[in-house]
Amino acid sequence: MSALTEETVLQRTKCKELEHVRKLNIWGIGIKDVSVFRRMPNLEIASCSVNNISTLADFAHCPHLQELYIRKNEITDLAEISFLKNLHELSNLWLLDNPCSSHNNYRLTVLKHLPHLQKLDNVAVSKEELKLAAEKGDDLPLQSSKTESSSVVEPPLDASLGNGCVTEESSFSTPNLEKDQKAASRGVKDQYRKVSSADEVEEEDTNLLNESRGHMLQNNHQNTNRQSSRIFDALILLIEELNHEELIAIHEAVGRRIADLT
Repeated sequence: MSALTEETVLQRTKCKELEHVRKLNIWGIGIKDVSVFRRMPNLEIASCSVNNISTLADFAHCPHLQELYIRKNEITDLAEISFLKNLHELSNLWLLDNPCSSHNNYRLTVLKHLPHLQKLDNVAVSKEELKLAAEKGDDLPLQSSKTESSSVVEPPLDASLGNGCVTEESSFSTPNLEKDQKAASRGVKDQYRKVSSADEVEEEDTNLLNESRGHMLQNNHQNTNRQSSRIFDALILLIEELNHEELIAIHEAVGRRIADLT
């Protein structure tokens, strides 16, 4: 059983004390025991997806928690969300892909017990949905606080996952990028078709045609560069709006793309 330790947290966040940690990313490092969260009262954003966490009890000790990303873990009992009821600053919860999310009335039940959420599983919560949740959501048994585990095993560090002592953690659409790229490609082909049609001019205009081709190819290259520049600028602007989970997904996609190109 692997446990998140104080040393690991401080190394990842570059903080000197656990009390100073405001943002923590432990995405995908195989952690099960996160009892160290009980000593991080100022934590605001926690990215804990793709691990082996089975309880939400430890997060009850983070009164300033605003965003919790904990998808793809081992939370089986939906009643675990009762540990989050007193976290009134919690506005964003991503719990999907845990066994508990297969609950028949999952979303309405979560919103009934956590009505302060503004976003659940990356989907905005509406006033109408909260009203329906209050009426149709299932009742859940209260959970008693669980004791802190004494086992401590240092997990492997992943230098690719960044964190910090300061906060800051919508959507990027790959199809839009592909659409822009295809549009740019079509523009290139259209220009080439225009050049090819000019091959039927008389021989005495051959020199003029070649000169025209040269200008057209140069303009085409400049247009393609401008299109790429616009796409790049759009990507940079979008990155500023992404949260931890989405940035990690983009990081993986970029890594795969680079591997394809090399």
